[in-house]
Amino acid sequence: MSEVQYENNEIVGQQCFQSSFMYSKPAEELRDCSGIVDPRYINRGVFRIYSPSKVLIKETFINDDELLAQFEYHDNSEPSTIKLFRQGEIIFFKRWNPEGIEIIDDPDPSGLFSSWDYYLNGNVKYKVTYMGIEKKEKHGIEWSYYNDRTWEKINLFYRGELKLSRKWTHGASISVDTLYQDGKKVYVN
Repeated sequence: MSEVQYENNEIVGQQCFQSSFMYSKPAEELRDCSGIVDPRYINRGVFRIYSPSKVLIKETFINDDELLAQFEYHDNSEPSTIKLFRQGEIIFFKRWNPEGIEIIDDPDPSGLFSSWDYYLNGNVKYKVTYMGIEKKEKHGIEWSYYNDRTWEKINLFYRGELKLSRKWTHGASISVDTLYQDGKKVYVN
């Protein structure tokens, strides 16, 4: 785990901690981050916050020292909120209740149109949101689901530009996250 302090979008301090589950030397609990974290990725990556009971609470995605996105979770591990940021401002967000049902804050967002595809059993297979009448620019979240309604992949778009992609292997809780900048991959974990 690392603790990074920011001031005006710049790193001003950091400490890294080793889990007692992974390392048996208590004297090495607090370490210099350079021995743990590759300094090239301090300004880019996925930073996770867990509860004391080891439940994921929040994931923050940083790209070039700027907040890109945040995923927040309910106590039962269901997604609570997904936010996409641009220059520190929220430019897109979705919310869900603890049962996984989407909370519709704006039932008719102007200029946004969704397209759906379904499996033969009626479960959602794919959903995407476009901006503009011609449906040429993906904007917001693009979802792909496995047949059992679990998430396969989500992509976050801003005005047609892919910003973040997350893919799950079926049945696994671990995902692969890819950050994009100007249409190119800049980080994969």
